[in-house]
Amino acid sequence: MRKFAIALAAASLAALPLAAQEAATEEEQPQAVETETPAETAPEAAPAEEAPAEEATTEEAPAEEAPAEEAAPEEAPAEEAAEEAAPEEAPAEEAAAEEAAVEEEHAEGAADAHGADDGHDAGAHAAGHTEDYAFSFEGPFGKYDQNQLQRGLKIYTEICSACHGLRYVSFRSMAEEGGLGYSEDQVRAYASEFAVLDEDNNRQFYDAEAGEFRAPLPSDNFPANMTANAPDLSLMAKARAGFHGPYGTGMAQLFKGMGGAEYIASLMTGYTGKEKEEYGAVFYENTAFPGGWISMAPPLAGGDVEYDDGHSNDLHHEAMDIAAFLMWTAEPKMMQRKETGFLIVGFLVFLSVLLYLTNKRLWAPHKAKAKKLNAKA
Repeated sequence: MRKFAIALAAASLAALPLAAQEAATEEEQPQAVETETPAETAPEAAPAEEAPAEEATTEEAPAEEAPAEEAAPEEAPAEEAAEEAAPEEAPAEEAAAEEAAVEEEHAEGAADAHGADDGHDAGAHAAGHTEDYAFSFEGPFGKYDQNQLQRGLKIYTEICSACHGLRYVSFRSMAEEGGLGYSEDQVRAYASEFAVLDEDNNRQFYDAEAGEFRAPLPSDNFPANMTANAPDLSLMAKARAGFHGPYGTGMAQLFKGMGGAEYIASLMTGYTGKEKEEYGAVFYENTAFPGGWISMAPPLAGGDVEYDDGHSNDLHHEAMDIAAFLMWTAEPKMMQRKETGFLIVGFLVFLSVLLYLTNKRLWAPHKAKAKKLNAKA
């Protein structure tokens, strides 16, 4: 028993240091925890301090935006005024639209009435209507009327030459056979007084030594004129065909010719007096022009020139005179061409008769023998 008590006492003594160490460690751990907690709680304290700043900004923002919201009501009256002005402008726009619609209806009705009066359908109006005029040069035996050509030249000189040129027609052709019947002196005087309006397209008249434009000579052609962007009239009577029927076959040209002069005369007299404006350009209604509207204003109105021979100068005769003159500019050798044609046709007729008689003379004996042999057989 004594030994057992001694061993128990020794074991208890040995366990005392271990308990002391555990107690010491337990005391140190709370201190570490206490020292670490402030570091961990410090970040949580920062939001608490920053919260007032955020609240301050939120409180200041409405104060700054308040003037803008107060200014909005001041702009509202301006918008209301614009909205009130819009209804006032709307009736004016509606009235203008109604007036335009009424004008279009009147224009369409007038066009329909005009077409009904003329008896042409839409297709005929689109192609243009050409009247058949009785010119002296028509037919195989027709000839130019020199008095009519001189009247047409006067119309061209005083009216048409302001916008159109004759760059392919020479002055001296007026004194040649089949021309206008002028003498060489008259042609020279006329050429010297002819004005060159388009200097850019007539540099052949510029005299480098004198430093100015010279007067045209009889050997020169008529000056070109592109100032108004108008077409040249030298070959206009051959470039336009007035007769296309029936049904576009062109068979009418066998009996009436191409109708270039008739087209020009119909164009001069085909203005109806109606006008319209499109894209800043003014167009004039014309029954002879394809499409019905032309940008050229009516050049003739009747009584525009005073003829030297006292001939009537109404619109009908003026149109025929200028059309005949432009036919001459396109075919200045028409009379010579017809004369040459008659000579060729006469020669061909004579040659045909000669060949027929020659054939009969050469083959007659052989044909007689052939008939006798056939009769015996």
